[in-house]
Amino acid sequence: MTDESIGGFGQLKAELKGIYEMFGKKASVGIEDLGFRYGLGTFETLIVKSGTVQFRDWHEQNLREAAQALGIKLPDLSALTMTPRGTGIWRWFLTPSALHASFTPGLPALPESYRVAVSPLRLSSLAWESRYKTLSYLLHYQAWLERGSWDEMLLLNENSEIASAAMANVFWFKDGVLFTPELACGCRSGVIRRWVLENFSGEVRQVRSPLAALQSADEIFLTNSRIGVMPLTEFDGEPLVACPLTTKLRDQLTASKH
Repeated sequence: MTDESIGGFGQLKAELKGIYEMFGKKASVGIEDLGFRYGLGTFETLIVKSGTVQFRDWHEQNLREAAQALGIKLPDLSALTMTPRGTGIWRWFLTPSALHASFTPGLPALPESYRVAVSPLRLSSLAWESRYKTLSYLLHYQAWLERGSWDEMLLLNENSEIASAAMANVFWFKDGVLFTPELACGCRSGVIRRWVLENFSGEVRQVRSPLAALQSADEIFLTNSRIGVMPLTEFDGEPLVACPLTTKLRDQLTASKH
């Protein structure tokens, strides 16, 4: 199998080489870099479809906000305007001494719905790693690795409030009202979270809620750039049969131009 047979991978590798040359360095981080030593850094995961980046401006805004919170001086971001061609996942990484990008061609096949359980881990609502996509990602990644046969794991914070999934934001419907945790609960301002908040036509509440709110919800769904709007058909062992409001939102996102 050649590079060209894998979705034009040979061409993509050449384009990535051009991206790194624009940075003036190879894709490497020194061992003294605080991102390598302590996880002091941030990243964004972008979806590219046929050479078009989804929500680029919102991702750049998140990168800037995280850098400011972490005290990282932003370098010139002009190299990030060179979009890889094709379809795949484009990742930006920023540390105090480096800015890099990587592109993985192709998008993973996704199920129609997720099954989610509650992680025994607890995140800190005050920690940078809860509020921003930092390179200090171990707690979220541990929850992800320990998911077993589940598709995702729900994380509560130190106050036993709903925070997020390991790698996604969480929403739920109750009596037609849409709920999601406040950012202060320890969740990230994901771009699909932002899209949902701006585009749902009904009542939306950002709340501090215990686990019981999800256990009594009519519908639950997760969001991130990779999965879009993902409905749950099982939560912590209990089935969720119908998800008409979630399906409508997912169809709306798929049809939107962003």
